[in-house]
Amino acid sequence: MFGGIGFILSGYRIDSIKNVPPGNIAGRTFFLFMGLRAGRSLRVILTSLSAVFLLSSITPAKDIIVPADYRSIQGAVNSADAGDTVIIENGRYEENVVITKPIILKSASGYGNVIIEAKNKNAAAIKIDRTSGAAITGVTAKGSSNMAGIHLYRSSGCRVFNNLSEDNHTGIYAEYSSGNTISKNIARENTNGISLYFSNNNRLNDNIADYNSEKGITVFSSNGNILAGNTANSNYWNGITLWSANNNILTDNTALDNSYSIVESYSEDNVMTGNRTMRRLYYILPIALAYFGIIIYFVEKKFFELFFSAAPSK
Repeated sequence: MFGGIGFILSGYRIDSIKNVPPGNIAGRTFFLFMGLRAGRSLRVILTSLSAVFLLSSITPAKDIIVPADYRSIQGAVNSADAGDTVIIENGRYEENVVITKPIILKSASGYGNVIIEAKNKNAAAIKIDRTSGAAITGVTAKGSSNMAGIHLYRSSGCRVFNNLSEDNHTGIYAEYSSGNTISKNIARENTNGISLYFSNNNRLNDNIADYNSEKGITVFSSNGNILAGNTANSNYWNGITLWSANNNILTDNTALDNSYSIVESYSEDNVMTGNRTMRRLYYILPIALAYFGIIIYFVEKKFFELFFSAAPSK
């Protein structure tokens, strides 16, 4: 009865039902019903197999411990897959770490206990190189005398937060990198604290860039960035510098006790609100005036002593 009956299923569609007598309405209905059921079953089976294959091919993110799993940080980074976390136990590590995949690099117990010192002083202590979605948190990066403690190069969507960067040419340096978040870091006692170079649409918030031998925060040829709640105090030259930088937003930043507080050069359409500024000159001026007053007092006193001692007695 069912021989010679052919149908082709495409989703839920029946392309042809042949050799069913024209008057046999029940037969047509039966074969249509069976075809639809077969189509649904086939689709469910294929979907289930696809899901099983997909789940079997997904490797769950893992933690890699340094030095328990790998003696070097770079070795752990090299072995990590996207989404993994490299956790660094307390200690001092002399390396130049390069991250080229979306992983998290973090310390086990905060930047005070994990120090990464650049082995090659001409390279960054930690570099995120041409990747998206990486993160660095809770480490001290130092010793890169000709580069940076933390360097983002042609990277986007990365996070750098809760780190200490000191004793470098630049504490944190974003170069040709956009859409990153740099927050709650300390960049102190470097040549320059934090610098953006041809880097757009980044967010810098709640960082401290103090006591650097040149500038605190520099935005060079970089547009559309947000600087909020940062502190740039006691730097030798400028607290915050905008050089050929346009359409940036600076709000609630503090720049005190620098030679110059916030400097704009060749820059347009930047928005500044709620920033606290005071040049070092304003601290020195009252002290200078006080010294000047003391000097005048002693000069006058000496003058009157000489004048009255020289006057003839009667």
